[in-house]
Amino acid sequence: MYALHTSVSASHSTFGWWMGYLSKGDKVYYTDIRATNDSRYLLGGFNPFDYYLPHWTPLKYDDDLNVIESKK
Repeated sequence: MYALHTSVSASHSTFGWWMGYLSKGDKVYYTDIRATNDSRYLLGGFNPFDYYLPHWTPLKYDDDLNVIESKK
C-alpha cells in the first residue's frame, strides 16, 4: 500500500522535492512559494515553474490560516 496523496511540507528543499517526485501518489501538494515572503523568490532567484512539476498542486493560506489551492 502507498498513499494516494502527498503533502510536501518542506517543498523548497531538495529533500521535499524528491519526496514529491518519488511518491507514487496521484496528487502532490506543496506550499506555494509565491504566497510566502521567501527572499529567493522575492529577489528573482527562484522560478517556481522551473522547479515544481506541472501536475503538482500549489497551496497557500488565507488570513485565517485555512489551506486553499493557489492558481497556477
